[in-house]
Amino acid sequence: LAEDFCRSAFPNRRKGGLMGLASMEIALNHQPAQRHVAQLVEPVLICFSDEDASVRYSACEAFYNIAKVVRGGILPNLRAVFDGLCRLYSDVDQSVKDGAQCIDRLVRDVVTEQRDFDYSAFIPLLTERIRVLNPSVRQLILGWIVLLDSLPQVDMIVYLPQYLEGLFGILASDNRDIRHNAEVCLAELLEEIRSSAAERPARAQRAVAEAASTVARCCRSGERRPEDNYVRLMALHWLLEFV
Repeated sequence: LAEDFCRSAFPNRRKGGLMGLASMEIALNHQPAQRHVAQLVEPVLICFSDEDASVRYSACEAFYNIAKVVRGGILPNLRAVFDGLCRLYSDVDQSVKDGAQCIDRLVRDVVTEQRDFDYSAFIPLLTERIRVLNPSVRQLILGWIVLLDSLPQVDMIVYLPQYLEGLFGILASDNRDIRHNAEVCLAELLEEIRSSAAERPARAQRAVAEAASTVARCCRSGERRPEDNYVRLMALHWLLEFV
């Protein structure tokens, strides 16, 4: 299926191959399916970049059905999955974007249900893409940051230096909704630091020390657009809180 159909020159054969792979995975029980994850997932991920929108949508359906069965079995391929999600989120076809959103929700569920998931290895996947200008990708990254910050097992303040400057950069977006979401996220992070000052002072002091240079840089960076002025204003607000 992977070689003769998913790599075929004909879109309908590629779609048939994707449907076949997903059907095979659904027919298997959870444990037997784990042994074949790489063979099933990798051809589907390649089809995320197919030139035909209907094939890309079929790849979304196939991956969703495979991931529902293997759950945590997709995590060894998480970097490739996340790369694929970013491409799908920026797709020109709305049905493909809708499929990407379904995959994203499922991947979030899979990640948060894992007891031993390595969040420290996952955060760089977000920071590598937080500067992407595509508004849909920015919304994807913001959603993950907000999700991780809501999890009691993840201390996003520890990773703040990795993604803080990117969050400030999103405040300069032309998209009002994304700017608002970034503002809310930054406000919640600042409130966490403020709360830690009384409850966990060492944590707050470390966060301020590690973030101060980034905040200072954001106070003087950017062009002279109204949106850039807002970035500097928010950075000044953070700096005032630090002082």
